[in-house]
Amino acid sequence: MSSTRDILDGLKEFYRDLKDYEELHHEERESKSGKELREKIVRNSGKFKPIVVNITKTRYVRAPGSGIPYDIWSEGFSMWVSHTHFFLNTLIDSVNQTIGTLEGKSSYKPSKYELTSSIYWIDRFVRWRAISVISWAKTHRLVSVIITLIMLIAAILCILEYLS
Repeated sequence: MSSTRDILDGLKEFYRDLKDYEELHHEERESKSGKELREKIVRNSGKFKPIVVNITKTRYVRAPGSGIPYDIWSEGFSMWVSHTHFFLNTLIDSVNQTIGTLEGKSSYKPSKYELTSSIYWIDRFVRWRAISVISWAKTHRLVSVIITLIMLIAAILCILEYLS
């Protein structure tokens, strides 16, 4: 899969399969057709998991009444977890959100102002850098704390040098 259209088509089929699997009752999931549908979903999750997680940032959620984070991509298809319906619904919502995001991006056309305005491009660059720094810091909290402390110490040293 390479183009956005191919990814969207694949995600839409994956979404339909997830919805079909969700509608099956426990006994139906144990049937041959239920197991085949589950196998198809699990196989396709290998293709779509990186895309969905990258766009929605949703991979781990806490089950109702539990403080433990669970991976929705493995627990949503489990036959033995008590909150499987919750995980499966969260996964379905994430896939649906990804489809909407990709559809929005594929239909977006920049205006003449956006293409020619230097202010627009400077603003885009600043926002991109800020978002990149924030998302990096969220995933590297210890490193960000250390960097913040170093920057704070450097600022204090600069102020002290200025005052003396």
